[in-house]
Amino acid sequence: MLTDGKGFREFCRERVATTLSTLGLDRPAFGEAQDGSYLLAEFEHRGRVHRIEIYDDGVVMLEGQHLFEPYMPAENESLGSLVDGFTTRLSRYLAGGPWEGPAEKGPIDRIRAATRTILRKRG
Repeated sequence: MLTDGKGFREFCRERVATTLSTLGLDRPAFGEAQDGSYLLAEFEHRGRVHRIEIYDDGVVMLEGQHLFEPYMPAENESLGSLVDGFTTRLSRYLAGGPWEGPAEKGPIDRIRAATRTILRKRG
């Protein structure tokens, strides 16, 4: 059940693994963080190491100092839409496209994304 943190983690893990394998990448081996607060997996793509972290209520990907996450309001309406948004972005990004979607060209969305990144790094 997606309203349960562990249920969300497992649902998201499977969707991310399926997205990666659909693109011809190996399914990552997810493990728990030392404190058990999230699942994590690393994979290499185009010579860069990417790390996916799945929390009870969210999912992010890190590549070096770059943070990738779903941030549009529609993506944050439910846990299901959050996973859909993340896997759509992940698929586009790994296929060579941008993380941002085609409708995210405005300055407000870039400011929103930068603000979320700053706040998450401070948190």
